Amino acid sequence: MPSPRTALITGASSGFGQLTTVTLASRGWQVLATMRDLNRREKLEAAAKNTGVLDRIEFHALDVTNAGQLAAVHGRVLGASDQEIEHAAQAASAALQHPLLQRARRSKHCQRELPILLKLEGNRILEGVIDLAFEENGTWHIVDFKTDAEIAPSRKRYENQLRWYCLALARLNQAPVEAHLLSV
Repeated sequence: MPSPRTALITGASSGFGQLTTVTLASRGWQVLATMRDLNRREKLEAAAKNTGVLDRIEFHALDVTNAGQLAAVHGRVLGASDQEIEHAAQAASAALQHPLLQRARRSKHCQRELPILLKLEGNRILEGVIDLAFEENGTWHIVDFKTDAEIAPSRKRYENQLRWYCLALARLNQAPVEAHLLSV
């Protein structure tokens, strides 16, 4: 199990990623230093050795477009078993192949983790974060990801949340909106 103070740093082989890795390690953090090519770790290793923190740094290959590598590194942070990591990688890969996400990938207007704030009647405010919104043929599509093992017990609440998100996005963009609940 990783240290309670574990940081995952991407792009750790140089620049800001390298500086952040060494700084956190020198402050007592266990750091998972990731980079696409582990052959580029020499500068980071040298800086960590000179600072006396090499023992607090783990080196991992990570291409952020590779679901298996992402699952392995995040699984390491969470202390997941190999089987849990494998299942997470399979679930992420399957989700990324979903036709709805393929459509979002092709969109010229795609927003992830889109914060919304909408003033309502009676001095009320709707505030939330839309997981994914993309425009296709003049219509905006909202995708709300859910990871519940069983979605049915909360379905009405989720659909209500999506209705509010649709209202907000329709008002903000002056365009039609469709909602999609995607269980992953």
